[in-house]
Amino acid sequence: MKSIFLLLFSISLLFSADLNSTIVNADTKYYNSLLNKISKEKKKSNELDLQKTLLLKLVAFSNQKNFKLKNTPVPINQDEYATLFTTYINRLSMIKELQVKLQITQGKSATLLSQIKKEKTALLTTQLFYTFYTKKYKEENEKLTILQKSLSDIKSLLISSLDDIFFNQEQILSDKIKLNQKLKKSQIQ
Repeated sequence: MKSIFLLLFSISLLFSADLNSTIVNADTKYYNSLLNKISKEKKKSNELDLQKTLLLKLVAFSNQKNFKLKNTPVPINQDEYATLFTTYINRLSMIKELQVKLQITQGKSATLLSQIKKEKTALLTTQLFYTFYTKKYKEENEKLTILQKSLSDIKSLLISSLDDIFFNQEQILSDKIKLNQKLKKSQIQ
């Protein structure tokens, strides 16, 4: 019975390394204990330094506070409406940037996971990298969800407040002229 177990275990090692889910799902306490073990190593190397750096980043991820946005007030005048519209554009830009980052992070995670599966024994450094990108993806995805909800809320505010706000057309025309002058000056330089 023992020999059958050893045979099956050896075969599984030959075909692929297993992802250590303990590392991926660990908390700060686990990362700190692993960091202490690595720090006690007498033999110093670039690999150990990289592992320490990754563990420090994982501890930082675990200690990081959740991403939050301030509540958006209902605009009551033209200036507040313009500010809210600018906030809408900025958040839209942030969402687009995050979507690109998510794709890149997901690609890195997939590459590392396939590398882990190809190796006969998964190196700690590779698993730490995979864990880092997995946690980074989760954090960025949560941030994206919050930003998308915020964008929807701002859009609703912009639409619903249109009837209640007086827009000074002279001021809008004046602002447009000033903006065009600034654009012309920046093109000349």
